[in-house]
Amino acid sequence: MNGSEIRKQLTADLNRDYLAYLRSMPSAHNINQKPGSERAPQHGSEPLTSKEKDILTAGGARFGDIHSRHAVDIANSQRLQREISAMIQESLILEEVSKRLSVTIETVQALIAKEAPELFAFEAPHQILLFPGWQFTDQGTLPHLTELLKQIGKRVAPFTINRFMISKNLDLPLGKTCLSPRDWLASGRDPEEVLMLASDL
Repeated sequence: MNGSEIRKQLTADLNRDYLAYLRSMPSAHNINQKPGSERAPQHGSEPLTSKEKDILTAGGARFGDIHSRHAVDIANSQRLQREISAMIQESLILEEVSKRLSVTIETVQALIAKEAPELFAFEAPHQILLFPGWQFTDQGTLPHLTELLKQIGKRVAPFTINRFMISKNLDLPLGKTCLSPRDWLASGRDPEEVLMLASDL
């Protein structure tokens, strides 16, 4: 399969697994529960009185409708799914990186295997290597990429790195707006600003 077909398949796998995850959530059984079908409260689990709630609230407790919390969980999961899907769609496979950089596949593999990697890749399902698109520019690779990857280290999840690199950051101002770490480095600005932010990941 070519890169486009692989990305399409990975996205389909993500969507299928995501739906299975939703169906396994406790909320899937509770949200549509018919009125009156709840189990009788067990001894010691009676609802709190208004006074008890006031006391607990003063101590920092928060009370909300359980269905609302499940709805928030689902919304957050859907947002995460969209972000991961976008990361997959914007990533390159090994052969595409080789062609883009005009080097052999063996050279690309060597670049990610170095003690101080010169490219960033992560392993998707089916042992497919994906290279997030933020690290590439029209000239080749992002300036100071090796320094950045060394600063981040291997402990940070690929999704966290991807979100950090493509999201606008208030600590990287440009006039009345701000830049993402990726755009900051691509435009030739001081890398120390991004390296400092990366150390907090």
